Amino acid sequence: MLCRSRFSFTFVQCIRKQQDQSDDVPKVFYKQPKTWPDNLPLGFIPSISANRSSLLSHLERKDMLRRRSVINIPNFYVGSVLTVEYADPMAHGAVNKFTGRCLYFLHSGCSHQFVLRGFIEGNGVEMCFETYNPRIHKISVLKLEKWEDENLSYLRDAEDQYCTFSPDMKPEEVNESKPVPVFKGLVRMKPKPWHFRWERYDLKNVDFSSIDSKYKDIAKRWRHYQIDRSFDLWHDATDAIPLAELKEINEMLSEHQIK
Repeated sequence: MLCRSRFSFTFVQCIRKQQDQSDDVPKVFYKQPKTWPDNLPLGFIPSISANRSSLLSHLERKDMLRRRSVINIPNFYVGSVLTVEYADPMAHGAVNKFTGRCLYFLHSGCSHQFVLRGFIEGNGVEMCFETYNPRIHKISVLKLEKWEDENLSYLRDAEDQYCTFSPDMKPEEVNESKPVPVFKGLVRMKPKPWHFRWERYDLKNVDFSSIDSKYKDIAKRWRHYQIDRSFDLWHDATDAIPLAELKEINEMLSEHQIK
């Protein structure tokens, strides 16, 4: 199916103010190793896992290339604005579409997913799409840009303007000779309560100047006692790039003339 059990095409996530905020760390669902090239197609970067099978990764790449021979899957980043047309038997013409901003990526390989957030009739809606699912008819990039943060889940507690787009929005022209623009602005948050205590995390695109000073002091002490991973050998090992695997990926992409 195109969506996991916790997401569906009819799932509408309304903005709610939760009185009981969780102390759990917002999970970073998909983190790209810093040593991997940034221009590889979506899903071709393996997940960071010590138990990952090289054979499974090879077979998944072949399946992804077959899918790319049928549909054009453009490259985009967290923060880009997209429109996805997908099969929906309940819609007029059995095809529906959704426009939103990419919040984060999930998984890798054939299971690669991306989550879009937009607004429909004043309600915040999030939809999770599997990139290589045959039910997707078309993926259009309306605005190509990067954000400095890897996970934009905090936009659920931000002002609506950052995820509100017109259904008639036209794609912006992209100059391929120039690097992808990076959004370095600061997002204005709504008044507390939030889904998480975002001020505790190292977020570069959020303006925390409006929150109370006591929350800033608590966040500073909370960050002080977090685990220092600068000497984490396992983290360094999984962040290293296998040159043989990168060579195999480049050969498969050049054979199918995919950039």
